[in-house]
Amino acid sequence: YYTYDISNVLKFGENEILIETANGWYIGDTNSDRHFYTMGMGYEPYGKYLAVLAQIKLSTGYIVSDESWDVSVSKTTLANIFGSEDIDNRITFNWLPATILQDTAPKGEIIPITYPPVVHRYKYNVKSVDKERMIFDFGQNMTSQFYIKIKGKCGQKIKVIPAEKLDKNGDIIQTVNTYSILTLSGGIDEFNQRFSLNGARWYKIEGAEYNQIIEFISYFATTSANQTGYFKCSDDRYNKIYNIILKAIESNLNHLHTDCPTIEKQGWLEPNHLMARAIMYNKNVNTLWSKIAMDMRDSQYTKDEFDIDKGEFKHEYKYGLIPSIAPRYAKFIRDCGSGSFWDIIPWGSSIILAGYEQYLFYGNKQVLEDNYESAVLYLNYLTDQYDNYSKIYNKNTDEKFICAGLGDWGIRQNEGESRENIETAFYYHDIMTLSKISKILNKGDENRLLEMAKSVKKRYNSSLLKIDGDKIYYKAYDNGEVTQSNQAIPLYFGLVPDEYRNDIENTLVSLCNRNHLKCGEIGLVYILRCLSKIGRNDIIHEMITKKNHPSYLRFVENGETTLPEFWRDDARSRNHDMMGHIMEWFFTDIAGITSIDAFKTVSISPKCTDFIKSFECEFDSIRGKIYVKYENGKMDISLPSNTHLTSTSNLNIEKGAY
Repeated sequence: YYTYDISNVLKFGENEILIETANGWYIGDTNSDRHFYTMGMGYEPYGKYLAVLAQIKLSTGYIVSDESWDVSVSKTTLANIFGSEDIDNRITFNWLPATILQDTAPKGEIIPITYPPVVHRYKYNVKSVDKERMIFDFGQNMTSQFYIKIKGKCGQKIKVIPAEKLDKNGDIIQTVNTYSILTLSGGIDEFNQRFSLNGARWYKIEGAEYNQIIEFISYFATTSANQTGYFKCSDDRYNKIYNIILKAIESNLNHLHTDCPTIEKQGWLEPNHLMARAIMYNKNVNTLWSKIAMDMRDSQYTKDEFDIDKGEFKHEYKYGLIPSIAPRYAKFIRDCGSGSFWDIIPWGSSIILAGYEQYLFYGNKQVLEDNYESAVLYLNYLTDQYDNYSKIYNKNTDEKFICAGLGDWGIRQNEGESRENIETAFYYHDIMTLSKISKILNKGDENRLLEMAKSVKKRYNSSLLKIDGDKIYYKAYDNGEVTQSNQAIPLYFGLVPDEYRNDIENTLVSLCNRNHLKCGEIGLVYILRCLSKIGRNDIIHEMITKKNHPSYLRFVENGETTLPEFWRDDARSRNHDMMGHIMEWFFTDIAGITSIDAFKTVSISPKCTDFIKSFECEFDSIRGKIYVKYENGKMDISLPSNTHLTSTSNLNIEKGAY
């Protein structure tokens, strides 16, 4: 629930309060051919009727919503959360007595909103118009809500169509069929989109002429979380890459962290730890991440819940599973043979890993405590899969893996690989991370978990580590391929035996010898971190500034204003942040700002001055602002007084206010 201070709008005499509600996720609302992604994918309405529960506190007592209130249909005749919203300005209110809901009332505990509200953070005016086609370009792809002021005839209907891309002839290409129908009352009409969001840079209007449009605005709807990061450097290519990723992040921070504003609007969970640092350097999402953690706990399978997959592979979903999306707006329980979209360990592991990233960044110990029971149940669920690998997958082997999910998802559009490698490595990482959390919370489970991890590590290396003469590498279990991700992930997670660590690092570098990324979203962040750790930021620099895919610069030079979903020019969605991991590198390696204890102590060690001649970076940490500027071989640093500088690079420090 929300609370508002209404004292400044109350007046002596008669007052009126008007509350307008719409379907949102509560009751799926669609018609004709409008896109509603989760309809038919296990979506179930939460109730039959929309409802309001209101309480007004006055100095003289309370006014509450009851049968003395009146209700009417709204001018909004369709409110589809996936981006279609019809408004008929001819409709006048026809008030009838309200009905009190009994058995059909919304269920669940009513709690206050504790995360930053979604707001219109930016306002965009039309940048250019194709008057013949009536296509309006706002110059920026975004999570959009439109405002239109128009003059026309009573009953005239105009169709407003959002789009993220154009074809070669300059007409819009819609990824999914969303649009709004606006019906004019005559005279001058105003329409505000309020109950749905569009992924849009362009809007096409049908049913009206250009001279009828008085005003057209696109509002960028995003979280009101405070902006915490600023970065700019001497290589303008980096600045442009930074900007398209930042706009993708902002487009996907809503009441949850969405995958995209255009197609799905789901809370797919994996970026909440994979992209955590990239996002947290730019936005204070501490309370939003706590809310997402609550959604995960609420979505976890309970003792009496059980599903059988409806696809080719009839495996079980049961007690302890953290499904891949939260809130659970659908059930993606159809495995087509290449992995389950409902049980993906880098997704479900957010119950452990996202909370731990939040703790490291904000010192939020409470989220670890709140998640702990759910994390243990989830790990038990994974352990059952791991121990029964041969039985589940009908294999005649004593090897143990987890491979229910998608592996290194996104290596090609809608494809993953190396399921056993990736999923089992995350199982190990979950165990190790939960052992650290147990120690932080004094739960007493750390030694048992460390013994579990030791066993998993031994089996992992026995099955996947290949020693072939002087070549030492991790092979993919399914096809024997040697990939970048399958070296970087065990390196970063600590799965590599100490005696082979240098060899695996060399293998990773050799796989990057053409300065060419070949990975999905799961491996990308670990490839970047490992290359950085072994001093090969030069490889990262060459990778991200390549002219051809996979390349961030390719997107910039193609005119993208947000980050597309996959490494291709014709990617399905033009506004995903899931591949935006390089954003983290801008702060941790170019600016060199790192901490492992919520910035009680800070290391500032820029590592890229061979190819970045100057930079300026500011980060407003949970303890205050950290500022670093580098130019002409000299570095300026400013730190909060409650932060301790543990180390710096060997660059000259001009001044230090720490």
